[in-house]
Amino acid sequence: RYRLIDRRYLRQALADDELLPVRRAIAGKNVLVTVAFNDRDLIEWHLRLCNKFLPPHAHLIADNSDDAAAATAIRRTCLAHGALYLKLPDNPWTARGNGSRSHGAAMNHVWQHVIRPGAPRAFGFLDHDLFPTAPDDPFKLLDQHDWYGDFRHCADRWFLWAGYCFFRFDAVRDIPLDFGLDWFAGLDTGGGNWEILYRQADRTQ
Repeated sequence: RYRLIDRRYLRQALADDELLPVRRAIAGKNVLVTVAFNDRDLIEWHLRLCNKFLPPHAHLIADNSDDAAAATAIRRTCLAHGALYLKLPDNPWTARGNGSRSHGAAMNHVWQHVIRPGAPRAFGFLDHDLFPTAPDDPFKLLDQHDWYGDFRHCADRWFLWAGYCFFRFDAVRDIPLDFGLDWFAGLDTGGGNWEILYRQADRTQ
C-alpha cells in the first residue's frame, strides 16, 4: 500500500515550462537540493548562508509546502537570492501527517523528474534547517568518493541521512535510488537505498 501511494505521487509530472529550465540550469554542475516546507524564514537564512560560505553552485529549492501563502513567499525568496525554485505536486503523505514519508517522496520526485534527466556533475540534499557558518565545499569529498554523507545505523544496516547526503552523478545515474524510508527495517528517510545501494558498498570507502 505504501509503495502504491508513492508510485501514484511519482507519476504526477510537472509542466515542461517548469521542469525544463531547472534541468538546463543544473546540467553538468554541482547542485544542492533543499526540500522546503512552509517556512520562508528558514529558506531565507539557508540561502543567505549557503551563498556566503559555499563555492559557486546551483541551488534548487524543491517546495513541498502545503500552504499556498508560504509557497508564494518561498518562491519570492528564491528569486531574491538567485536560487532555482520548483513547486512539487501535492504530497499524499503530508495530508496523512507522515513527515518522514512526505520528505522521502519529495526527494524521490526530484531525483526522478529533475536530477536524473538534468544530469548534473554532482548533487546533494541539504535540509532547510542546516546553515553553513564558515567557508566549506560539501562537494569536495566527491573527488575521492562516489558518495558520502551523515551515517545512520540500525543493527547491522546503515544509510546516509536524507538531510545531508552527496553523490557523484555518474556513479549513481543508472541506479533506481529510493530516498524513502524502510520503516519495517528501522530505517528512516534515506534508508530505502539500503537494498539498492548501500548493502553492496564497502563502507570503509
